[in-house]
Amino acid sequence: MKGLKFSSVCPDVEESLPSENFQLIPAHIEAIAKLKVDAVVNTLDISKVFIGADTVVCFEGYIFGKPSSHVDAVNTLSRFVTHLIYNICSLSGNVHQVITGVCLKWIVSGKEQKIDQFHEVTNVKMIELSPLIIEGYVQSGEPMDKAGAYGIQGLGSSLIERIDGDYFNVVGLPVCRLCKYLKAGCEEIVSKLSDA
Repeated sequence: MKGLKFSSVCPDVEESLPSENFQLIPAHIEAIAKLKVDAVVNTLDISKVFIGADTVVCFEGYIFGKPSSHVDAVNTLSRFVTHLIYNICSLSGNVHQVITGVCLKWIVSGKEQKIDQFHEVTNVKMIELSPLIIEGYVQSGEPMDKAGAYGIQGLGSSLIERIDGDYFNVVGLPVCRLCKYLKAGCEEIVSKLSDA
């Protein structure tokens, strides 16, 4: 986002909410993004746009967040392979969805002016993964902070056959759509403030 000044804050929020509270995964992810924004906004009294985002990998009703350990990453990626034998959910060789929920909150002079929430879905097809590929990839350390235990922007790109949708959504932030919301929101806030 060239030309925009921003800072990144890691809010201390629980990134998992009870899934029974949400009928659809995107609503769940948008709620987590809003929690992140609210955690930061509540600590500051300034005029800014706050953006929160959360990304998950989904396949056949399962949500794959960030692995909690090396073993969890291996188990997650291994689980993606073993479905052929054990009929377990598998990303390997299949198309899955990467869903990012985004929340934008405009604060002017300490008062909330506007809030927007949206989600972006990108379809991703992985190659067939062997245990050797999985172990080597996890040993790199790259999957440890990535939803679904892989990152398309690094070594994990070698695990991806193709994507359908926003590449940056798979990275973790749907930049094009976010910029559209930022532009529209800024225009609305400026108009609202000039009319006051």
